[in-house]
Amino acid sequence: MPACAAPPEVEAILLSMGYPEIRSCTKHKVSFHATYFLDFAGPLPSGAEGRAVLQLIGSELGDKGLFHLQKPISAESISRATALAQEAGIRAPHVLASGKVESWGPLSDVPFLVYEFVNTATVEDHRVAPREDLRVAILDVREKLGSLNLSGIDTEPLPRFEDCYAFTAYLQQLAEQMQARELAEGLVKMDQALRDAGIEPIPPTLIHQDLNDGNVLCSPDSSGRWKFDALIDWEGAVVGDARVAYEHGEPWNSLGKLARVVKIRWLMAAWSGALPGAQLPRCCAEELVEDYDALTASLVRSGWLPFSLLPFKPVLLPVVFRYARGMSVEHWMYSDRYGRDEDGAGGGKGLTNFMDSTFPEFQRHESAADLKQWFASDAPRILVVGPSSSSRAAKAVDFMPVLRLAHVWEEFFSFASADAKLVAETLGSEYALERGQTWALLLRSGGDVSRTQVRNVRDMAPLIQDFISEHIPRQAPIGTERNFQQLCGDRALSQGTSRTYCLLLVDRNADQTAKALRELESSQKAYYQEVQEIRNAGEDAEEPFRIQPVRVASSGSRFPWSPAGPGPSFPAVWAEASQAWAVVLDMETRKFAAVKTPSLNELFQSIAYEDLKLSELNEDGPPLSRLFSDPETTLRREVSAILSTSLGACVAYLLVAIVVSISPALQPAACCLFAGSLLPWLGPDKKAACSEQQGCSRLAGWLREKGGRWEDRLHIEQISGRGHGVVASGTIPAGQTLVEIPWALILSSKLAREDSDVKSMLRDLAWTDDCSDSSAIRLWLLRHAEDAQSPWRTWLSQLPQDAGAGASCLPIVLAQAGCNALRGTPLQRRADLLLQSVREEWAALEPLRARHPWLASYQRWLWCQAIVSTRSGTLPMEGTEKAVHCIIPVLDFLNHSAEPNACIVGNPTCAKLVSTEVIKAGQEVLISYGGHSAEQFLFAFGFLPEGSVADVAVPLALTEASARKRSELLGAGQVPCLRDENALEKLLGVLAEEPEFQGCSRWRLLEYLLALFKAWHRELAPPLFTFWRYPEAESLRCCYAAAVMRNLQAVQAELSSQPASGKEGLS
Repeated sequence: MPACAAPPEVEAILLSMGYPEIRSCTKHKVSFHATYFLDFAGPLPSGAEGRAVLQLIGSELGDKGLFHLQKPISAESISRATALAQEAGIRAPHVLASGKVESWGPLSDVPFLVYEFVNTATVEDHRVAPREDLRVAILDVREKLGSLNLSGIDTEPLPRFEDCYAFTAYLQQLAEQMQARELAEGLVKMDQALRDAGIEPIPPTLIHQDLNDGNVLCSPDSSGRWKFDALIDWEGAVVGDARVAYEHGEPWNSLGKLARVVKIRWLMAAWSGALPGAQLPRCCAEELVEDYDALTASLVRSGWLPFSLLPFKPVLLPVVFRYARGMSVEHWMYSDRYGRDEDGAGGGKGLTNFMDSTFPEFQRHESAADLKQWFASDAPRILVVGPSSSSRAAKAVDFMPVLRLAHVWEEFFSFASADAKLVAETLGSEYALERGQTWALLLRSGGDVSRTQVRNVRDMAPLIQDFISEHIPRQAPIGTERNFQQLCGDRALSQGTSRTYCLLLVDRNADQTAKALRELESSQKAYYQEVQEIRNAGEDAEEPFRIQPVRVASSGSRFPWSPAGPGPSFPAVWAEASQAWAVVLDMETRKFAAVKTPSLNELFQSIAYEDLKLSELNEDGPPLSRLFSDPETTLRREVSAILSTSLGACVAYLLVAIVVSISPALQPAACCLFAGSLLPWLGPDKKAACSEQQGCSRLAGWLREKGGRWEDRLHIEQISGRGHGVVASGTIPAGQTLVEIPWALILSSKLAREDSDVKSMLRDLAWTDDCSDSSAIRLWLLRHAEDAQSPWRTWLSQLPQDAGAGASCLPIVLAQAGCNALRGTPLQRRADLLLQSVREEWAALEPLRARHPWLASYQRWLWCQAIVSTRSGTLPMEGTEKAVHCIIPVLDFLNHSAEPNACIVGNPTCAKLVSTEVIKAGQEVLISYGGHSAEQFLFAFGFLPEGSVADVAVPLALTEASARKRSELLGAGQVPCLRDENALEKLLGVLAEEPEFQGCSRWRLLEYLLALFKAWHRELAPPLFTFWRYPEAESLRCCYAAAVMRNLQAVQAELSSQPASGKEGLS
């Protein structure tokens, strides 16, 4: 933050109010907010001395237990708090001016306040004020604030909770919004604990929340005793039950901790994008997160939470992954507390400490025998020699690069650490550290050993990197999905200085591989020597490139100890290389060349001098990411992949036919034995000759053929009352990627517009410029749904549809049979408008059927609308703010739950289904469709989620304010609605049943309803509905407003038509 010079906006406002010129601006302190002392050139207009206090409000959310996320800290809230404090008889500094600063330090649009300067001291100043007087001062302040009853008093814009139960209800609402089930359950227990303890609601009062010795200003009186002068720092002020802030016993302590945990979890969920439309308040993340572990641990010990959780959503897993691999990490929240990216590591000290403390260490040798045996091996060895008994003897920030290299390369190199004294005693005195040296690095490959001494362990990482870069080409690891980028990726191991080629050695045994490595090393040495000679002669030479050999099998192995079969992309690439025994591949440019010579003695020279021509692979060909095998594949998955192919299906069909033909001739015992021998090959819930399971198998095979991934423990089946769903056949751990759908299969507007038939149709319709994403996707569906040769036929055939028009899959707003159920609700009008739009679109399409014969019928067009309505969504892109409207094949079979166990994330290459908690065998995989209302679920998806009220009508509590108004007039037990028929009479009946209104005349009840309707209409007039992803939400709000206005006018008409005598008859 700037240390001096007042912001020009502050000076301009003060000068316009008649204040003298600011002579100096001195920084006092910076925490959540920045405080400065302003010294003026003369006295202030009030006659006070020429000094004031400037406060720039940096954080919109403090660290206190009582908070409201929709009512951030502002200049207006602080001004209102100080005004209420003065009404209670507590002196608070007068606000002299307020406004906004366009920019201040790294922040923009910063609110500010200018207070009067109170010439006194704080109790924390031990040189002046005795600390003993703090207790008396604080008790006096609390007593005065507690006597200020704010029931029925407007306290906006301060956060407000009528009592402690209203606060717990608000916390439950936040927990449910972010689907934090364990927190919601803990808050339900807390609410019940308050009631069991006999806690009675008390009137809301003004709560300061920060009554400490730094905010209490005092000065001595004539007797020498220090008296209270003023109370400052009202940023955290709220209106509510003071016991939540000040009581130290139980359950108040635990309630405060739960509140802070909910706040942190909500902030993380909002940042991660898990709460669409949520406004993230400006706050200092580290201050809020750093004590999260202690809070949750305390709540677990006391039984309020079942287990401790980090406050981070799965969206942060890529941050942890990138940090572990030493890649650049984007900050997830602004932080200026750390100067270096390495220290910030994702924006939070808590996350950095977690990653550092849990990062895997490599082995430590404590005995001479272990060290000697380990070091004697001919395999590449990397030994870190240090001064301590731990590999973490250095600072984490210095040692982390070494740990990262060990973690990433432990498959190919053996890492260890040992004490310097033990190394000298075991391996010889020549390995002892010289005087003044702290660390040493021993590198062994074959019989060669090199030693390098360094003063700081961070200097080891470049040396280890060079050693790995030099020796990994002398190995030919089996290429897998996990290591191919590490070995052969863009600029792999070359620090961006040279190109890396991948040499695929196909079906080579151990002897053949060893011979190829010897020849390759010979070619490399000769080529590097030629390059050096050219440079010595003063001529320009290209930077030497690298060749990394990897082994790959052309087919699956019959034995578990042999390499697994290749990935689904390998057969096509190998076919283009004429099935050569060795293939040179440039992963970056997708170029390849088949090695046709029996030797590799001149491979480097052939590539450098372009004797070996590299050709480009087909751009539409299979992705290279699926070129290699998956080392974690299971036997069942391999069998399933074989059976999903055409040849595998034929073999399976013949096997079933043989079994059916010979089983009548077998004895029952033999049949049972034969059937039992087949059980291990079948999933737990497989049913013979089940068309749905065959469809699921075809889907999985289709997905894999297209470069996608399908977890073998998943299958699609019919769920009672829910249609199709995805079920786990085995236990799946949290955080596991279950399905990957490449972008080439995701039905987006971009994919639809690239289809030649759709593009031609758009030109004929003149929709090219203003065609919506939905229209393009529906045209694509209409085109491919009728094409038996479509590449998407396997998926399209599994979509719900009937022989006529697919009406069985229509949501209720599109199905004609459901129209009567919508009468009297805003959905009726919305359904009519949607159906009218679909008819108008078909009216424009139908004349073009002659030119585009794939335009089937209006009913089929309606089916396309239903598919888009019920199966499309917005896919957020990982690491960006971009979201794509699309349908994700296969993942569209996932059902909704308010308590999901999986989520969908997108990145530039694919969409992934990731488990967010443990999924047990037989359990359905569920995602969240979003926090929509019952009407929105009914309109967009065609169903009401569990727990929703089936009677969808105009709600009478759309916001917190209207909820209080409805509860005040109608009580908490009734849920009336405004339908066209007898709406007013129904409301009058509900109101008359309330005890406080019994005996009131109809006139008086109408007067109360008039006030209620006016309040509701004021809230409905502005656009409130911003949380729904469809534009129809605005029209839905207008329908609500029209319904309320209709009843408001009816009340006004009846009141104006009754004579004055109608006011009589009140009880």
